[in-house]
Amino acid sequence: MDIADENRHPFKNLTQRVREYRERVRQIKMFDSLGESEKAELAADIGVSVHELGDLMAAKHPDAAELLNRTLALYGLLHHDVAPDDRAAMRDIEMTCSRCENTRRCRRELDAGTALVHASEFCPNADALQSLSHGSDGSTSA
Repeated sequence: MDIADENRHPFKNLTQRVREYRERVRQIKMFDSLGESEKAELAADIGVSVHELGDLMAAKHPDAAELLNRTLALYGLLHHDVAPDDRAAMRDIEMTCSRCENTRRCRRELDAGTALVHASEFCPNADALQSLSHGSDGSTSA
């Protein structure tokens, strides 16, 4: 990257954030325009209540899904590998992550490769993820 690219980088980042914000506003408006029966059907499709679906749409951190996927991988978990008995726990983890106040630290720790070591310091899902990553015999699922 040359000096000119480095000088434009902050604006590129800002432009991306504005673009993401506008997309988020568009998605919320689209959700708000749905009728109650459509919201109920959508909520049922993904296994949450209409209230929880509204919470997900209003989540403070729309990039939480990307952070959660990266974190799940650290614990040797994938969404499709979660046992049926653990799906409710996974929904709780997703909801908690979408409302989390520690996304900056989470991203920093994930980028640095230290998230698993320090998760108990900042991640409200650390204990639940640890539990899901271990089988009933105490061995890890990975």
